[in-house]
Amino acid sequence: MNDRVIYLKGGRAIEEAQRLFPRLGALPDGGPDKFLLAVLFHAREAAFRLASFGPRTERMSLSGREVVEYGARSTDASRLKRRLSFFRAAFDFLLDTVRFRPRRVLCGVDGPFALLAWAAARLVGAQFIFLAHNALALPTTSSIYRRAHRFVCRRADLVIAHGPFVRDEAIRLGAEPAQVLEFNNALDPEHAALVQRLPAKSDGASDTTILYMGRVEEDKGVLDLFHAFRQLHARPDLQLRFVGNGSANNKLRQLVRQHRLQDRVEVLGPVEFESVFAHLKQATVLVTPSQSRFPEGFCKSAMEAFYVGTPVIAPNYGPFPYMVKHEENGLLYPPDDVAALAQALQRYLEEDGLRSRLEQGARRWGGIFMKPATTFAKAIDRVFSQGPPR
Repeated sequence: MNDRVIYLKGGRAIEEAQRLFPRLGALPDGGPDKFLLAVLFHAREAAFRLASFGPRTERMSLSGREVVEYGARSTDASRLKRRLSFFRAAFDFLLDTVRFRPRRVLCGVDGPFALLAWAAARLVGAQFIFLAHNALALPTTSSIYRRAHRFVCRRADLVIAHGPFVRDEAIRLGAEPAQVLEFNNALDPEHAALVQRLPAKSDGASDTTILYMGRVEEDKGVLDLFHAFRQLHARPDLQLRFVGNGSANNKLRQLVRQHRLQDRVEVLGPVEFESVFAHLKQATVLVTPSQSRFPEGFCKSAMEAFYVGTPVIAPNYGPFPYMVKHEENGLLYPPDDVAALAQALQRYLEEDGLRSRLEQGARRWGGIFMKPATTFAKAIDRVFSQGPPR
């Protein structure tokens, strides 16, 4: 066991480890679990530690692998206590890294956390690979995060960028183009077969369903979509459906009751990944209304909508114009503009021939997106195929 690997990722390390470590050996190209499973697959012979930053420090060992959540994201009301928690967690992470002595550090977190991971890697002479999933330098990105991303992109041994938008951002921040490897989501054979088996769009209410699919958060624009939907009062046949988990679900349900829209707006919450494509297939259109303050780097739900031939309405910023081609497979509107979103929806629903033309474009682009040149698993394979750094 010559290789030693730390994978620092977003989310909750312990929850993901408990759910995915038993699936060691699986290597899906698509779905929400592909990132950790790909790293586990290629690091299966290595000494391995999974880490994340959460509200409190927790440690466990599972299947012979270490899992640590460092309490750097305290929810304490005191600003001083939150800062102390961050610095204490940073010190613990550095100390643990020195003791573990990894040969590779895979960093899937942003901003100051990425800077900390780079410092830890350099402290022990490890290879540092920056896994860039989110936007790095949007106009709304804080100066602290922007400077951290510029520093890390220029000094990483390799930047693995999620999609063309993040790749271009990394290069603009100073990464050498030869050191940036772009990957895109793919559809593994199991889910491709599932898509092929889906029935055609049915008649009736589902033909007029506006769909949101993803994390249900205010900065993802879900409230904007709700209020845009309310402006379409001339279309009482329309339905709006929110699918996904998140902190704004309760707020949405309150608004639905407040405006007495229980018969037209549905807040489903999370669903199994296997049912995602059925929801997308039966939708009239998918809306991805992220606000410009959200560091969107790649919109997975838009790509999944194209797999099943459903057009997308999205804001004209960040990664969206890279995927949503205006008047070809969807419509773009100015970000953070509820009235413009309502107008885009109305145009899509009422303009003669527009919907059928965009559905044709969505199917065409879905075929392209299904088979990218490089998936995350292939990108990670490139890292580990070189053997452990000396």
